[in-house]
Amino acid sequence: MSAKRPKLLKPLEPTPPPKKRPAGSMAKPSPARSTQHNHARRTKADGTKIPDELKIKFLENLAQCGNVTRAAESVAVSRVYFYLLAQENEEFKEKMNQARALGIEWMEDEASRRAFNGYDEPVFQQGVQVGTVRKFSDQLAMFLLRGNKPDKFKERVANENVNVQLERGPYSKLTDEEIDAEIKRRLG
Repeated sequence: MSAKRPKLLKPLEPTPPPKKRPAGSMAKPSPARSTQHNHARRTKADGTKIPDELKIKFLENLAQCGNVTRAAESVAVSRVYFYLLAQENEEFKEKMNQARALGIEWMEDEASRRAFNGYDEPVFQQGVQVGTVRKFSDQLAMFLLRGNKPDKFKERVANENVNVQLERGPYSKLTDEEIDAEIKRRLG
């Protein structure tokens, strides 16, 4: 397991819903939503340049959460900007991939902790927390084992050839046409 991660530089908060335009409004869409990739010019939607410090904070946050959208929201910049920047800047792309890999490692560490060390789930009685119960996740444990030792922990599916011998009855020697004729005779 890796060392405990430092707290994010800025708390990750959900993005507020977009403002709605009044009905019948003929206003143009904001530059951030236009099909012309304004982000590729390394500017925010309002036209201001994105400082390198925000790019560094984005990469640090990405290394801590493994999610490009959440890391971009934490620095108030569209994730599209960072994807486009990675397309045109090989060095940034490599740093972004490394940061994402660190974030995914952190997710694996957290899944392992929850699976094998457990986590405390609060217990409530009449709306008041009265204690906690230690819970473990068998499903996470199985995912981790299958991922790390797939040969040993893969799902076993019987893949055998089974020859089924059907009982020989009165219709076993009839042709399809004879069976159809017998069905019609009985139904009709």
